[in-house]
Amino acid sequence: MGMDWYAWLSAARLDQAVAYEYALVFSRNELEADDLAYFDHEFLHSMGVSVAKHRLEILKLARRSRRRAALSSRLVAAVDRVARYVRALVVVVVQGREDESSSALVLVPSQQLQPDVDKTPRRSRSKPKSTKEVAADAAAPTTPKAMRSPVLAIGGRAASTVHAVKDGEKGGEDMVRWDRLFQDLKPN
Repeated sequence: MGMDWYAWLSAARLDQAVAYEYALVFSRNELEADDLAYFDHEFLHSMGVSVAKHRLEILKLARRSRRRAALSSRLVAAVDRVARYVRALVVVVVQGREDESSSALVLVPSQQLQPDVDKTPRRSRSKPKSTKEVAADAAAPTTPKAMRSPVLAIGGRAASTVHAVKDGEKGGEDMVRWDRLFQDLKPN
């Protein structure tokens, strides 16, 4: 079954009798909705639309229909792209969960420097530094190796570096050295 040309032409600024006549012409020539892309003045004139104003109105309507079709096809394409992206993420997450039992978690701290204020206990303003502390600060070594390394943070909390080492016995899987994880802990 073909397209309902009368309903389509009724949206144009044409008289209803003229729209009906052109609908019959389009139906007799077995035009389909896909043929809208080929509508131009010469084609419509050859089909029997002799009035230029009518051809212009039909071409405007065809252009609007093509835009709607293009918009809907772009929308469908965008939905397809999003669906493919989500499927890929799900596959990555599922594969990641399957591999969780066989691999070790390695924490890599961010490179954000924390201010020195966070490293030392807080003092009240009324309590000045003692002369011993001032002398110790002045005598502290200033070489880069002697200074403390900056505190690295993950989520605002200090963290030590976690090292992963290759385990030759287990086929090269990463293994976390637990003694290195807890080397910087201090008792409460």
